[in-house]
Amino acid sequence: MKKLVQSVIATMLIDRGAFMTGAFKLKLHETKPDAPLSPIYINFRNKDNPKPGPLQDRDYDLMALCLLDMIKESSIEYDGMAGIPRAGVPFIDGIRRVVCADRADSDWGFRIIPLDKMETAEGRCIIPKAGFKYRPGERVIVIDDLVTEAHTKLEAIRAIEAGGAIVVGLFVMLDREQGGRKIIEDAGYKLFSAFTITELLQYYLEAEKITREKYDEIIAYISTN
Repeated sequence: MKKLVQSVIATMLIDRGAFMTGAFKLKLHETKPDAPLSPIYINFRNKDNPKPGPLQDRDYDLMALCLLDMIKESSIEYDGMAGIPRAGVPFIDGIRRVVCADRADSDWGFRIIPLDKMETAEGRCIIPKAGFKYRPGERVIVIDDLVTEAHTKLEAIRAIEAGGAIVVGLFVMLDREQGGRKIIEDAGYKLFSAFTITELLQYYLEAEKITREKYDEIIAYISTN
């Protein structure tokens, strides 16, 4: 079943134009401007993002089902979910639609933990939502689109735990395999991903969505960055 869901999501990403090859700057270039440009970019944004992307509500609903299966399989017990702004928030909205639409807030079994993004002269950072009351000891899982170097994930963890809550796991659609998993796990947290970039590329190669030359180019970039 996992392979089937992965293939449906992978096909959706390439059909929507969310999977792109070329030469791209990533968030890591804000702190490492001399890093090599990425030959691959996966755009998980929707039209409502300040940097609009190609995904639609039904795409997030599909990925929300995948995330919920991952959460269930992890056996992690949690009291709340937090989507990292801004990319993680549409996944939370998808979860609301597929799980919570016909239920009162008190029937969800968890509550949504809001976060905020602040723009500073030094760049963007994740902060607690003003006025939101965290519950001491509340167990929270964090949702986002992908992980590269994990700096934003650690910002979100600090923002949540500053209020006394506890982050018990992080769930993303894609692990770009560029060091983020190790950083998160070395910090004492669990990371779960629907795909690694290698798995996604392998699917596209076998489905003849990318050439062997392009596959080798991207794998070489990942292995050295």
